Order: sequence, then structure tokens, then C-alpha cells
Amino acid sequence: DGSFRDALGNLQKVLTSVSSKKITIEEIEPLLHIASKIRVFEFVSALLKEEKEKIFDTLTKVSDSSCDIPLFIKQSIELLRILLLARFDIQKAQSVIENHDLKKSINEILSQKPELLQSKTLSRLISAYLESRHTLGLGTLSLELAVLDILESK
Repeated sequence: DGSFRDALGNLQKVLTSVSSKKITIEEIEPLLHIASKIRVFEFVSALLKEEKEKIFDTLTKVSDSSCDIPLFIKQSIELLRILLLARFDIQKAQSVIENHDLKKSINEILSQKPELLQSKTLSRLISAYLESRHTLGLGTLSLELAVLDILESK
């Protein structure tokens, strides 16, 4: 199965590249082209606050770091989903936030009640994710277009 081979390949890559017996997330992220939770939070936070410069600065950093763009979009969707569910006080979201590394920052965003924290925003990011899987090699283009759509539709 391709998924098993991919997982095994990733595990071998990590084991051969890490120098100590303890493997940290900071060592794995660049090896596997995964965006950090902090970078995902920066993007979602900037989007919800409509901070255009910060949004595109974050996307440039993501692109420059050779992150897997579809994975970055998926991580952003997951965070936005949790925020949206929390906005409506869904218990499942509260338990995820309670155990999240960025709990304080997440609660700060929720307290500001951002206007863009709505299902339309989440839906447009899902579309960007689907588009990004078919436009490999175009970097963050599908996400940039989604951001522009979201900001223009406000």
C-alpha cells in the first residue's frame, strides 16, 4: 500500500537525520515539509483579523520553507474548524482547545469575535485545499486566491 510505504519512508528519513534518541517536532517539521503549528496559527489569526500584510508575509514564509502547501491548507482548515465550532460552544471543540499548545492564543481570537469566523471562510479554504492538490508546482496560488475571495466578500 502506498500510504504504508510513504510512512515507512518518512520514518526512515527521520531516524537517519536525527542525531539524538529524543526526536522533537522542530527536527521533524523541516524534514517532512510540515508547517509549524505556530505558522498555521499566524496565518489563521491574520486572516480572521484581516491583516493583509501579515497573511501574505506568512504565506511567503511557508512557501520559502518548502512546506507541503496542501498539508498547510489542511492544517489551517482544521484550526479554523475548531475555532468555528468553539464559537458556537460545541463541547468537542472546547476539549480540543483545552489540550492545544496554543490554548491562550486561540481563546484570545475567540474573545475578539472576528467577523470572518464563519462557515463561508471555512468552505473557501476547503475549496483552496482541493484546488491545491491539482495545481502542484504553483505554490500558494490557490490559497492566495482563496484569501482574496474571503477578504473581498466581506
